[in-house]
Amino acid sequence: MFTITSSKEYYAKLRVNLSDLQKIADAQITMYDTGFEQKNYTTLTNLLTAYSGVLSFAFMAPTAVDVSGTIAGIVATIGSGLPTLEYLVKEGHWQLSRAIIWFKANPQYDMIEINLPFIQYTDATHNESIRFVEAVGDNSWGITAVHVPGSSGWQLEG
Repeated sequence: MFTITSSKEYYAKLRVNLSDLQKIADAQITMYDTGFEQKNYTTLTNLLTAYSGVLSFAFMAPTAVDVSGTIAGIVATIGSGLPTLEYLVKEGHWQLSRAIIWFKANPQYDMIEINLPFIQYTDATHNESIRFVEAVGDNSWGITAVHVPGSSGWQLEG
């Protein structure tokens, strides 16, 4: 079972297209609804298989089974910190949704490099980690570069 040995908060950049960003947001709200709220880990595993392409790079857990087991371990061991984590995960989804709205309003780009706030939990005993996009304030994300379809490079954003 995943047991938290440490946690940290940080920003990290991800390069994503709109489809990947939507999958990250959908996976995170699925983790919140089915994992944290309902605590239905079998259903969570089944639902997360649709997002297997983003689990590794976005959440640091390579499979849906890993995510479900890790969330089950966190829920079982985090104690009084669970409501705070649930809040951060839910609000992180809202921030991802706002980034998706921005991306849809700017169809001239096919990819973005986005700097997202994460909260990460580690089980050093089993050498496992998972992270979730969190919200540290309104528009806590930032786009650092954009890519135009057909171009060979990235344009830095101010």
